[in-house]
Amino acid sequence: TVAIPADAAQDASNNTNEVSTSTDGGVQWNAPPPPDLTKPTVTINQAVSQVDPTSGTSIVFTVVFSEPVTGFTTGDVTLGGTAGATAAAVSGGPSTYTVTVTGMQQTGTVTAAIPAGIAQDASNNTNEASTSTDGGVQWNASVVTTSSTTPTTTTTVPATTVPATTTPATTTTTPPSGGSQTVSVPGGSVTVAVSSGGTLGTVTAGPVLVPPPPGVTFPYGQFSFTATNAPGALVTFTLTLPGPVNSFYKLQAGAWSAFTFDGVTGARVNGNVITVTIRDNGRGDSNPALGAVTDPGAPATFDAAIPGTGTNTATPLGVAALLVLLGALTIFIGRRRQAAC
Repeated sequence: TVAIPADAAQDASNNTNEVSTSTDGGVQWNAPPPPDLTKPTVTINQAVSQVDPTSGTSIVFTVVFSEPVTGFTTGDVTLGGTAGATAAAVSGGPSTYTVTVTGMQQTGTVTAAIPAGIAQDASNNTNEASTSTDGGVQWNASVVTTSSTTPTTTTTVPATTVPATTTPATTTTTPPSGGSQTVSVPGGSVTVAVSSGGTLGTVTAGPVLVPPPPGVTFPYGQFSFTATNAPGALVTFTLTLPGPVNSFYKLQAGAWSAFTFDGVTGARVNGNVITVTIRDNGRGDSNPALGAVTDPGAPATFDAAIPGTGTNTATPLGVAALLVLLGALTIFIGRRRQAAC
């Protein structure tokens, strides 16, 4: 508030003023808030829709700052891992951004991080270095081999029989089931075809990333194959292996489990041929997108059981021979006693 005391001024006749009065002589003043000195924090993790592991041409990460920032652009992301990724494009903002990584060179991991000091908030506070809870993706290089003169032709047959294949010497044909590809594996090669429901996409073979259950062996490593199809369709893949197997396992939630046939979906084994049926966005499909299916898995053999030993393992023939021997011995002893009398 302000006031004017009496006698502070006079008029032309030298009359001094009275004390001032007011009807609105006060103003409320509030001290300004303290300056913003808090640095923005930031996280970077694989996107919710990102398939892991993948053999796709790009890998997507989601970046979230604790407040709106400026200055975060392409070139500000530090790439790592063993796959040799070479580029990271930044889009979005001002708090949530998308980072798309490309240029992977070999099978391995892809990681991404954001260094400190590359973005700032409205008070010009620069960011802290990023943290992650799921900041890495496994990328598998495709090792598909194809032939321009000897493509395979797969015919659709009942699920319990082996698909027939022919290899014409010079005639190029389009497989009616949607394509086939061959990949190299330990001990030979594996041919993967779509026998119904879609068109074959990529086929990848590589080492087993998660150990199999006890008593189970994956002799040909781990596979991942994709197909495009109608939304919700049943898609059937056929795997022709170098040798016979017992089962087909799928990697689900970080653990292997047998993909048994339930009458609609699952795997059926006929010697060295496995028929795998999965439903788009249903049982067996690891791809969340409609109209595309992905089926990572591994053909399996079971370790041979050790023959039983002990008193309860005698064969019927052995028991019969023992009874005959005891009978002969009894007759011999009886005759000796008669002769002695």
